[in-house]
Amino acid sequence: MPSRTLCATLVALATTAAELPAPAAATMLVYRDGNDVWAASPDGAIKQRVTSDGRADLYYAFPSGDDAGTITAIKGFSTNRVIWTLPRGAAGPTVNVMPWRISGGVNIGPLWARVKPTIGSQLAYTYFLNHGVCSGCGLEERVAVVNPAAPGSPTMPAVDQPANSRPTWFGDRLVTARGGAIWFETQPLQFSSWLSDPNNPILTGAEVDRAGTRLLVTRSDGRVVYAHWRGTVGSTSGSVTAQCLLPSATVEWAALSPDGAQVAWSDGSGLRVATVGATGATTCATSGTVLLSATGTTPAFSTATLTLPRDPDPGRREPQDPGRDPADPGRDPTDPGRDPADPGRDPTDPGEQPADPGRTPTDVGRVPTGPGDLPQRRPELTPTGAVTVAVARSARASALRGGLRVTVSAPAAGRLAATLTLKPAGRGARSVRAAGATVTLAAPGRRAFTLKPSRAAARQLRRGARLTLRIAFAPASGRAVVRTTTVTVR
Repeated sequence: MPSRTLCATLVALATTAAELPAPAAATMLVYRDGNDVWAASPDGAIKQRVTSDGRADLYYAFPSGDDAGTITAIKGFSTNRVIWTLPRGAAGPTVNVMPWRISGGVNIGPLWARVKPTIGSQLAYTYFLNHGVCSGCGLEERVAVVNPAAPGSPTMPAVDQPANSRPTWFGDRLVTARGGAIWFETQPLQFSSWLSDPNNPILTGAEVDRAGTRLLVTRSDGRVVYAHWRGTVGSTSGSVTAQCLLPSATVEWAALSPDGAQVAWSDGSGLRVATVGATGATTCATSGTVLLSATGTTPAFSTATLTLPRDPDPGRREPQDPGRDPADPGRDPTDPGRDPADPGRDPTDPGEQPADPGRTPTDVGRVPTGPGDLPQRRPELTPTGAVTVAVARSARASALRGGLRVTVSAPAAGRLAATLTLKPAGRGARSVRAAGATVTLAAPGRRAFTLKPSRAAARQLRRGARLTLRIAFAPASGRAVVRTTTVTVR
């Protein structure tokens, strides 16, 4: 599907207050460190170990918190999983079997989990449903949503859908990854493609701030894009007005603060938090960077204040915990992953290796495509189905005198008007119209053409001059769209 580069978009759609949760500032960050759950203030002034009973064969994974201070995590090993929830002020945690469907083989997961931060009554997580070894069978990634305090049937999650990865929350809606793009839940359990990147075809996840104006998008190459969004979240008619890459090239996990001002990310050197800004440069401007932990991972923000209760008896074996017996982790009949032939103690289980969630080759949205030290490329997030303008960002004056090559992709038939304006080098120089053209698109698709500067403009093409290209596309039906980009003369 054609898509449009959003670095210089000027289109804006107002978002109604009813569609957006209220903005808020982050005061609590929860994360996994070793085999346990920790909580910290984003500035690192307060750090608290929430659990202490995690171990290699019974560890905590994918912790997240809600705005009331309740912390939820997945506890266990291999096929033996429970949802562990510690409400603020509670005497101890509640533990329930993590539901998933069962089929012809042993499931793998969870691959990801995130509680709904505004209320905490919904936990979204993904897992691989194993259909067994047969023609057309294998692993199928599914997203499930349950109430962590009362998840219901161990083999039938309240919500269970195929295809989506790494769900996060925007209000009551889910933001997911699918097929290398970012999808948005436009209606309950109905998802539409939202964002893509023509230069980086595999986007693995995204998070949106509470106001709907900041985005954090993870890619399969270990890079993370921080972006400013203008318009309705989930709509392909909105636009990215600025974007940049986090400074680390090997990010494993990342999270966006509720107000969109801070980002937490983990890589091989630890878990960091920083205030981030998109200034137009390829790499984001960061300030106040704090190393929370040299071994921390899977961070998640909430607005809760950091006065968290500890588990008063973290080593207690709760009766409802199917993982309480390390010698026989599959013995609980309510455990949906129970398999007498395979109790799930294989340490090579690829579904719960937090440092490498993309090990399973069938999960195309999560498999890294190359090393993290590849040359940086400017991110180009784009709403799917939008207008794309491709043009050189800089060119020599001699080449520009022969014409500027422009390629436009449009999602519909229509007419486009291209205008090229020259701002000569030197203080006080006046801008002049350099070229113009009108192109008719008989059908959706790509159209290339050349804008050749006039003789008067060509004489002023020198190093330091700047060309501004304005593309106005009027579809056969619908609202006109304007795109603007700049070309530097060198």
